[in-house]
Amino acid sequence: PGKKIMTIRFVIQQVESASLVLDNDKQTEHIKAGLLIYMTILKDTETNEDVMASIDKLLKARVFKPSTSSKPISLKEGIEKHHMDMMILPQASLGGKLKSNRLQYHANVKKELGESFYSVAVKSLRDAAASSSTVVHGTYGNTQMLTMNAMSGPFTLFMEL
Repeated sequence: PGKKIMTIRFVIQQVESASLVLDNDKQTEHIKAGLLIYMTILKDTETNEDVMASIDKLLKARVFKPSTSSKPISLKEGIEKHHMDMMILPQASLGGKLKSNRLQYHANVKKELGESFYSVAVKSLRDAAASSSTVVHGTYGNTQMLTMNAMSGPFTLFMEL
């Protein structure tokens, strides 16, 4: 049995709504009630299958508690039954590590691979979404402007998968 390798870090935040300005104000994406999914792909990621396995674990995690249920449900169930929208954002800063008072990003995958793996992750999440859900995503390697209204709570998770 080999060592468990983490391939993706996620921060997931439940929101009432969110807007994302892309490509220097040329395009704006919006979601209604749903999830912001920030992610960074780590350098131990080697294949598209690694990415899809992490997304599969994320979708099966029973961590969301809708107001209509007393027990937690999976992300996949939340998306399908509660029609949650998703906004997926690449977030390289999640791979940062403080060393001598400076952040270093040696844990992140190289940019070219990261962009390819990010596309695989977006497609996997889009495929999991209900047809009535909106799924939008940011662009890899570009500055973007995010505006959001968080759920009361707020509800935010950090996961390494």
